[in-house]
Amino acid sequence: MVSLASRTRSPGTASFSTTGRSRCRVISCSATNAVLHGSPVARLDLHTNGETAAQAEVRDRGRWSPGPPAASAPAGLGMGLQVTRRICDDITIRRGASGNTVTLR
Repeated sequence: MVSLASRTRSPGTASFSTTGRSRCRVISCSATNAVLHGSPVARLDLHTNGETAAQAEVRDRGRWSPGPPAASAPAGLGMGLQVTRRICDDITIRRGASGNTVTLR
């Protein structure tokens, strides 16, 4: 599960630490990539177990087409899966004829 334990609370507010924001950004980028590179419509399911962990599942109807290695991609591009693997506890990618599913834990 993607840990949200780094969440801190102040009276009357809730905010995520840098780690929590990074994990939220990874989920957002995965969903964006599904639309940009998979299919015009994608689905994001987010499941939590209270306030400590989350699992995100992003599904599209596209065909998996890995791009160039990050070393040969334009600056700032092609690093998504590498960064995701560093931030999330687990990432699973399932490719199929009817689309792709990326699960982040």
